[in-house]
Amino acid sequence: MLEELCLQHDVRIEKVLKLLTTVREYEFKDRRTGIYNDLRNILLENTKA
Repeated sequence: MLEELCLQHDVRIEKVLKLLTTVREYEFKDRRTGIYNDLRNILLENTKA
């Protein structure tokens, strides 16, 4: 299902899996300082010239 959604929205499944993994890593931390920066960096990967 995830693969189908990625194809429909022209998003690489590897990027989505990396985002999900990052969110999971922060899930049980008391403070999630840095999660937005980490997610932003993943989203910007391969989009920089």
